[in-house]
Parts: sequence; C-alpha cells; structure tokens
Amino acid sequence: MQDVIAIQGMFRGDRNQDFFGLFDGHGGRDAASHCAERLPLLTAEFLIKSSEDAVVALKEAFAKCQKEMAPWSTMVWTCPIFSHCHSI
Repeated sequence: MQDVIAIQGMFRGDRNQDFFGLFDGHGGRDAASHCAERLPLLTAEFLIKSSEDAVVALKEAFAKCQKEMAPWSTMVWTCPIFSHCHSI
C-alpha cells in the first residue's frame, strides 16, 4: 500500500479550517509520505504569500513539492486528492 493520508484540523491555527489530503505515491511510499508531510506546510506558506488565493497557493505548493522530490528520481511523483475546508 502506497497511499498516505494527511489530516490537519484547525489548519493554520484556525478552528474553521481543515486540511485533508490523500496521496498515492507512484514513485513509492516515500513520494506519498513526503507530500503528506510537506504539502500542508507549503500550502499554508503560499496562502499567506498569495493573499489567501487558494488556487495560486495550491499551484505553487504542488510545484515546490515536486521540485523537492526531483533529486530522488525522475520517476518519483504522487497523485494527490486534496481538500482545504473553510467554514463561513
């Protein structure tokens, strides 16, 4: 099984935000584990930098996460299913 789950309640310390991610490591479990660990942090970072634009933040977070994995192998990547929930 190569799937890894990332769940963070109170994402970014906000009780109205949650982060959910399911990562299928096509390059093995290491790819999925790396993304499950790094993507929530990168998403939070890029949400701040993008003035809370979730689409921009996710694109930047995914791109940076992919670059971080590049030294491992050209075949290491993951297929994520991601949800950032924010109640209004």
